[in-house]
Amino acid sequence: MAKNRNEIPEKLTWDLTTIYKTDKEWEAELTRIKSELSLVEETDPGHLLDSAESLLIITEKMLSISQQVEKLYVYASMKNDQDTREAKYQEYQSKATALYVKFGEVYAFYEPEFLKISKEVYNKWLGELKKLKNYDHMFERLFAKKAHILSQKEEKLLAAAGEIFESPSETFEIFDNADIKLPMVKNESDEMIQLTHGNYSSLMESKNRGVRKAAYKALYSNYEQYQHTYAKT
Repeated sequence: MAKNRNEIPEKLTWDLTTIYKTDKEWEAELTRIKSELSLVEETDPGHLLDSAESLLIITEKMLSISQQVEKLYVYASMKNDQDTREAKYQEYQSKATALYVKFGEVYAFYEPEFLKISKEVYNKWLGELKKLKNYDHMFERLFAKKAHILSQKEEKLLAAAGEIFESPSETFEIFDNADIKLPMVKNESDEMIQLTHGNYSSLMESKNRGVRKAAYKALYSNYEQYQHTYAKT
């Protein structure tokens, strides 16, 4: 039988305290970033190209917040992966996903607004403010995809749909990892073992064709029982 997370020796588990020391620290950071995004929404749109300094400040703020959003998401996702049956961390992952979507909505102004600048003005600012050169590659990539950037309103609408598009995937992951009960199968030693997502790949690499076939049929016949559920996700 596969062991539960609380049965695994601590030294063999992820040390997520290197990301956030406690869940409360994660929650506090989530609250802080949400507040910061609300402030950005009120102050930054419409001002990206006020000056070279404004472009630098808003760009660096965006990248900094993006890193924090990513960090929050990684912690929540890894906590949820430890035990997908744990409702608390399912909620953490949902909150982190919602924050990602909010970030996209808030900064929907950035690319359309940046692309209003002419290359002449951009090059002039690059010469005036050396720190902008740190982001020259990012800016050049934006110029390169100018024809494919939507308006701010359209970009915001697309960003807002992110949570809707993510929902079926999250539903599948919870169902697949927490609710589905996989059958017992025989391994190469002819022992009956619990089939898990973790040992499936090693069973499929067995030199014994019978072991591979049994593992494959056990997994996918189990999925077949829920084909209508999967079709709805």
